[in-house]
Parts: sequence; structure tokens; C-alpha cells
Amino acid sequence: MVKTATFTVGAVAVTEEIKPHRHHDGAHVLYIVSGGGTMTHGDQTITLKPGMLVHVPVGVAHSIKAEGGELTLVDFAQPPFSPDQMEWVK
Repeated sequence: MVKTATFTVGAVAVTEEIKPHRHHDGAHVLYIVSGGGTMTHGDQTITLKPGMLVHVPVGVAHSIKAEGGELTLVDFAQPPFSPDQMEWVK
């Protein structure tokens, strides 16, 4: 992971799912490295495949579900990712 005063870059391995949540501190760009799955992005469902980029604006609820094994992604966050700025959505 890379963390600076203005952004973070982190690798994430999703073996099952990341529950619905939103970030109040900034936007994220996700790059799908390997595996596949689905993502809820606001009111849309997106099929995730290697090589895809997905922009998640600040405040947009989203979740990720791996299908057929592990899904690996790189998360680019600006400003830096802060877990205390996440809100889990039911």
C-alpha cells in the first residue's frame, strides 16, 4: 500500500464480499486485476472483469461480491482512505 498526504493506493483481495458502504471523505477508483464478480454502484449492478476501471464518487453506496473465487483489485483513493469515514449501509 502507498499512503501520502493526498492519496492512498491499496491492493484488496475479495474472497466473498464487501458489504454495502459509502465513503464520506472522497472518491475511489477501482482497477480490477484478476477474478470476477459483481458490484452494486448506487442503483446499478456492474459485472466486474479484469482490466476494468470503476469510479466511485464520494457518498455513492457500493458493494462487491466475488464470484468463482477471489477477486483482486487496486483501490486508488483521494484524499487518503480512512476507515472512520466509511458508513456501512443496510
